[in-house]
Amino acid sequence: MGLEYRICKHNIFSMLTTNDLKVNIIDLVTKMNDWEKLHLIYKNIEAVNTPKRKLSLEDGVVQIRKNVSFEDLAKEQSYQPITYQEFRSKADEIDWGYTLDELLAEL
Repeated sequence: MGLEYRICKHNIFSMLTTNDLKVNIIDLVTKMNDWEKLHLIYKNIEAVNTPKRKLSLEDGVVQIRKNVSFEDLAKEQSYQPITYQEFRSKADEIDWGYTLDELLAEL
């Protein structure tokens, strides 16, 4: 199946009605006997049909705590300090896809 086939199939599917597409999906699924593939299809359909909960501003609000030390926060967040050299080494490994001059030119 080359790219042309996929494009052709996509154009055919874009002309189908919703009910035609449902019937085609049902037909394909009923011919399958592989439990793992069927389970994967089920999980994907379930994920697509699960309504996403809308976030509100209140979801980001946390209670202000008093008398919390830096050590407490560091422990809670599993803070692992690194040296500037370690940071610089990790930052240099990132492929930004652009040079610094190109990024600055966009500003």
